[in-house]
Amino acid sequence: MMPHKRESASSFAQRAPLLAKIAAACLVVATFGCASLTPDSVTNPTKPGIITPTLMPTPTTAPATTIPAHTEAPTPTPSEAVWSIDPKGDVASVGIDVEGIGCEIDGENLRATLLIRDVPNELDFNRAGVPGDRLEYGWLVYVDVDNELATGVREDPSINGADYGLGAMYFVRDPGNTVTEPIPSVVQVDVFGLEGMDFSRFEDAELLVDPEAETMILAGRIPGLNAGSRLFFYTYDYNPGGRPESDTGDLTCDALAGGGGASEIPAKNYDDNGIAFIYPQSWEVISPDQLNVYVTDYSYLAVLADSEEGTGAVARFVIVQTDKTCDEYLSQERSYYLERNQGQSAEKAILVHGTPAVQFETTGSTPSGEKVKTINIYFEHEDQVYYLTFSVPVKNYDPVLPAIEMILDSFEIK
Repeated sequence: MMPHKRESASSFAQRAPLLAKIAAACLVVATFGCASLTPDSVTNPTKPGIITPTLMPTPTTAPATTIPAHTEAPTPTPSEAVWSIDPKGDVASVGIDVEGIGCEIDGENLRATLLIRDVPNELDFNRAGVPGDRLEYGWLVYVDVDNELATGVREDPSINGADYGLGAMYFVRDPGNTVTEPIPSVVQVDVFGLEGMDFSRFEDAELLVDPEAETMILAGRIPGLNAGSRLFFYTYDYNPGGRPESDTGDLTCDALAGGGGASEIPAKNYDDNGIAFIYPQSWEVISPDQLNVYVTDYSYLAVLADSEEGTGAVARFVIVQTDKTCDEYLSQERSYYLERNQGQSAEKAILVHGTPAVQFETTGSTPSGEKVKTINIYFEHEDQVYYLTFSVPVKNYDPVLPAIEMILDSFEIK
């Protein structure tokens, strides 16, 4: 993962010319049909050293949820997604805190899904304190097509090697005249080429914002895109009430190639009952009443079941209604499994969202005789005992394990 940062004013001052040149290239090319721009063509003479767009078209009305692709741009028909998890809460600004990036490729078509905490359908644009022609918001996915730092961008360490960008950006058009608009109706959405310090607009792209799913999807054609390409995201908020904020991260090339480094699992968010985590799209939230066994001293926070045919995986997240400490309750659990002669692996200490926890596995049988492995995790938080358990038929344990790891890696108590 690339480092996450709250961007300082000086840091943004270095990046602003690059992003402004991208926007200017996109705007001028869209207006005049030019193939490329030189730095001189977009330099604002009233602001020495700052390169800003000189042509800012009036926002046009567009659907609240999507911007159609250019007719010549193929619509992605992606295959299975590759996901990479990003820390939640590493930036405070609404709408730019990325929790994960998912990428699907089909030939040269890229569909990048940013899983964004509390992404809204609408935002305030032209906020007081943001200068004219300055980037106010940005959601960008950069692509290092050949995974080679010597090509593409070579002047910005955080995006060096990028050959193309796929992004939605907004540069202030009417400073101080704040308007609240759906994000897709005012941002420009483009694929743009990158080489050294030169930027050229390539073609239109697509944007879909889904606040309910907390996702922002960018889709477009990236020439030369392949399974070995490197992808990384950059989101930005000028944040006039404080310092500019940004979130960054990457999806490694070996993950796209299927060699690990990220979870190859389409994912979605759970955020309810005081807990949050990312879980596979094939899993569904179910009622505790659907369990074959319902324990009365559990306060259920969530119960999930894998809807994939035949896996039989179930996850439970509970607060145990007990006066015991976690150690006392864990001792009771050890005795329970020992009495039933269920095989128990050696215990190991782990961390669950920074909280010390104990994990061990047990193996038992269903009434039909099917062998089931269960991962049991116990920890204490604010004087309450939490119990997380994942039950999977032994024959399906290895295929389901990456899904369990996804949930545990992203689990947090709010």
